[in-house]
Amino acid sequence: MIISRQKPLDEIKASVAGYHKLAIIGCGGCAAVCQSGGTKQVEEIQKTLGDKKVVFTFQIDEPCDQRILARELRRIEKRLQNVDAVLVLACGTGVQTLASSIDKPCLTGLDTLFPGTVIHSTSYAENCDACGECLLNFTAGICPRTNCPKGIANGPCSEKLDEKCPVDPESECVWVTIDKRKESLTLSNDIQEFPPLNWERRTRPRKTEGKKASPRE
Repeated sequence: MIISRQKPLDEIKASVAGYHKLAIIGCGGCAAVCQSGGTKQVEEIQKTLGDKKVVFTFQIDEPCDQRILARELRRIEKRLQNVDAVLVLACGTGVQTLASSIDKPCLTGLDTLFPGTVIHSTSYAENCDACGECLLNFTAGICPRTNCPKGIANGPCSEKLDEKCPVDPESECVWVTIDKRKESLTLSNDIQEFPPLNWERRTRPRKTEGKKASPRE
């Protein structure tokens, strides 16, 4: 899940200052769960932009999915012709996907933080760096690259304080956590040495080439 939070209101107002007629589009997926871009947040933003004419508001389940987006844009195609710009309450991927699909300025009302876990309402934790070289099969399902502040993937650093992290002494060293989980699950605790990240795999922007669907006969 992509974790996001709403930008400060002053920043949002500054971004739309040069436009009069707006559409506000929210995300019914991750941003809705984060309470940063759901229907309620769209309504709240609309109320705060009292000096602007909000022509319409709309919710798209997953604006980052081009298939869903194309379908939903057909529903609002005519209304989009009547706006100067679109304020999007979605992650950066959703905003860019929408911006590439319409000939209107698309402005973001959110800051995209990280892929993470929902702990409970408004509480989230980062646990994946999307490195493309997953170690979870060898580290008891716990990512050391993300959970270690230093990103160390080959055991604890020399500064480890007993079982605590030297960067965050309130937290347990992730390698201690990994060892405890391996022990509790009776997993092999053989030392595994991982090579440095292959940065060629992280050349931006990343993409995958999926199989094309076969044409129906």
